[in-house]
Amino acid sequence: MKQKKTRFRDKRYPGVCWRIRQKEGKIFYVTWRDETGRQREKKVGTEAEGLTAALVFKMRWKWIREFEGKPGGKRKGPYLFKEAAEAYFEHYEARGGKGVPQERSRLKYLAFLNDRPLNKISNLDLEKIQRNMTKAGKSPTSIHHVLSLLRRILRHAVKNGMVKDLKISFDGAMKKPRKKIERLTAQELQCLIHVLETWPDRFHANIMKVALFSGLRKSEILRLEWRDVNREMKSLHLRDTKSGGDKDIPINTKAAEALEEMRRLHDQEINRLEDLRQKALRAPAARRPEAETAFLLALRRARYAVSMPSNDPRETLRAPVKGSPFIFPGQGGGHRKEIRKGIDKIRKAAELPAGFRPLHGLRHVFGTVAAAEGSAFIARDLLTHSSLEMTKRYVDLGDPVKRDVSEKTARRILNGGA
Repeated sequence: MKQKKTRFRDKRYPGVCWRIRQKEGKIFYVTWRDETGRQREKKVGTEAEGLTAALVFKMRWKWIREFEGKPGGKRKGPYLFKEAAEAYFEHYEARGGKGVPQERSRLKYLAFLNDRPLNKISNLDLEKIQRNMTKAGKSPTSIHHVLSLLRRILRHAVKNGMVKDLKISFDGAMKKPRKKIERLTAQELQCLIHVLETWPDRFHANIMKVALFSGLRKSEILRLEWRDVNREMKSLHLRDTKSGGDKDIPINTKAAEALEEMRRLHDQEINRLEDLRQKALRAPAARRPEAETAFLLALRRARYAVSMPSNDPRETLRAPVKGSPFIFPGQGGGHRKEIRKGIDKIRKAAELPAGFRPLHGLRHVFGTVAAAEGSAFIARDLLTHSSLEMTKRYVDLGDPVKRDVSEKTARRILNGGA
């Protein structure tokens, strides 16, 4: 009796199925209905050829659009929102757009529109999005981002002929959220600096010191590697910045001190682990298993070293301990992505205001002081912004600072501009 060919599907990718074979792995197929309404199926390829369900779903969508554009090709019914969203992201990714995962994550707030025809989306849906997100405790900025994504998807659909008439207007719904300026009073700032200088957890304290005295973004700090630090020139090389391309920025003495402290901590831990490794190698046969276990356990728990997991401990013992390339490494010496717990402890100890974002707020503080001491142009370069408009969102000098600059300008004019 022939074995039944079982097909597997994923609800996220309608029209895509696959069968599993021992030699080939997954074999992907696409299904559709022809002009007569008959179910059709076509083999696309195998998992061994690099295909995935998501990739096959995109290919199927492309073929459907090509068929509809041919003479005699026709579509039954209007396009749905989920089709327009997929078409938009296909175009956005092909254009090299950044932040695709973050943009796609916002689609969950638009999920109720997935099976809605584009010409049936109305202003009532805008109100529903705002109501649901407000109820979920989302900020006006988050609501603005979701509505902006919806508008871009619909505009792309109109441009590509997926819909002609839209029963929706974004006028009034797309009010820009109030810009958020995060400040610290002189007393709050001094309290924070004191906590950072005396905090026992130097790892998280130095992350905050770098943010405060350099204005770097959280992602830029956690991506920093030792090769990015020019100790002689006191500068940092930032790779693939948010504003585009690589940037070199100068750093002040306080930021350099935090990085030098991290270098000392890094070297101390590598030397300690190397000593444990040497002791394990030189230990007598009776005590060697205990010494090896002590070294491997210390290596696994180490913060600044690259752990080398191996089924054979002797393999790990043969090679010298390797330091992590990252200044603020994560588990196993790799790229760290989460630091919330350690930072929150410092925020509470320093009694920072409620709602003040510990890292991005310090970026605001740095930008404001940099603009007051120099100019908005200098603050723009130090913050690696692409335009002054972006810098204005971060910097709020306040009337006293502006008045002081005005007085200085008047005195210079009276002195002949000198």
